[in-house]
Amino acid sequence: MMSQVETLEGKIKKLTDELATERGAVKAAVRKTHVYEEVPGRHVTIGSMVECGGNPTHYGVIKWIGCLPGSTATVAGVELEVPIIDSVNNDGVFGGIRYYHCRPRYGCFLNVFVLRPDMRFSEPQGEKATKQPVNPLGPFDWDGTAEGENFIMAPVKVMDGVHTGLKKGIQGHHNSSYLDSTLYGLFAFSDAFDHLFMELIPNETGRLIKRALLMIVNKLRWKHVVPFDAVIVLRKELDKFQQEKGLESEEKDPEEFLNLLFKHILYVEPFMKIRRPSGTDGEFFIQLFVDPDENLIPSSQHLLWKMFKEQTITFKKQPLRLLLQLPRYGKQFKSFRGVIPSLELNIEPVCDGYVEAGSRDVGNDVGRLQLLSVICIETSHYVCFTKPGGSGADEWVFFDSMAERPDDIHNLPEVTNCTAELNEWVYGKKDLARCTLKDLPALVRRFVKDGYLYVYVNQEGIMYGDDGDMY
Repeated sequence: MMSQVETLEGKIKKLTDELATERGAVKAAVRKTHVYEEVPGRHVTIGSMVECGGNPTHYGVIKWIGCLPGSTATVAGVELEVPIIDSVNNDGVFGGIRYYHCRPRYGCFLNVFVLRPDMRFSEPQGEKATKQPVNPLGPFDWDGTAEGENFIMAPVKVMDGVHTGLKKGIQGHHNSSYLDSTLYGLFAFSDAFDHLFMELIPNETGRLIKRALLMIVNKLRWKHVVPFDAVIVLRKELDKFQQEKGLESEEKDPEEFLNLLFKHILYVEPFMKIRRPSGTDGEFFIQLFVDPDENLIPSSQHLLWKMFKEQTITFKKQPLRLLLQLPRYGKQFKSFRGVIPSLELNIEPVCDGYVEAGSRDVGNDVGRLQLLSVICIETSHYVCFTKPGGSGADEWVFFDSMAERPDDIHNLPEVTNCTAELNEWVYGKKDLARCTLKDLPALVRRFVKDGYLYVYVNQEGIMYGDDGDMY
């Protein structure tokens, strides 16, 4: 019996020694691996956007450069924008050793000589080639973001220092401000539109778009900053839809993006039902059409009531979400000196079946929506004001996805606390009608003068699922 135990112990010791030897060999191989910060003799570095060849062409970001064990060839570990469906389950591991992190099927190791800088963002032909600057925010890192099909992180309800400052928000790139500002205004601090991600998508492209959106929103809520390459993936997939071309590279308006997303990708039911003399229609937006007066600074409440009364319009049912679209307030599109976004929008008097005060439950606030975000435009650049903690909060932040430009390629996003200015000048005791707009603080002037899209929600109704039957 003792000899059998000794034999067994001997076998265990032998296996342990062999395992230690094997681990030592792996570590030695790793130590011998040459790792570079950039591809020798070529203008690509870790973090560079590259074309990887293939038909169709694949694009990605370099996550690792070096020589793999047993080879002298220089290769790059690349995280692709879209997965290679029929590839092995590559997530940055080679020969049992992890060299970088990415999602399964999004990774590949390629000889550096098949890579070249992403021509979508290259300089015009004829100009002297220069070394591509590295993104100050780094590549989009998917690690730590849940992979669940419908998983979405809850937004933060209290603002602190981690939410504001330079390099916060969504990084803008190549005409993306309409998209950056819209996503920030809808999702950064509120879950009022999270129901969009619960919709079942019938096609593969739609599912890829939904997944890209989820990754951006989750990363924004988790790390409070999203590098631009994540938005590139979203724009690339959006551009595949025939209904709206140019979303990959051209400047668009928020309603163009949202209409495509709501109607043709996520198949969302309209947020409101509008009854007009000509019939009843489901709508996502209300476009304000009122007679202009450049001497006035009206409120959004006044403009909504005025238009509904003049055009004999009513809501069939009190909506829980309302996107109020204003005329563009630039030099060529000025209808008013400015507009004050009402903190609370009372829509009950313009709803079907409205009962005058005195014969109804005055404690019922279902017909009141709270302001969540204000998306503004000056010339062709969109920015966003939104309320940390959701629509009922008193704090305000200002978001610009292209606040600074440290090199010829990259922008830096910034989130600024503007609570004091807005509460004093717009919602305090100041009388804006007696003020000259050019004398107002810069952010106050943009808030009042450049409003393009107001986002209102009934957070309490959404919380209790009081959507009711729209039809």
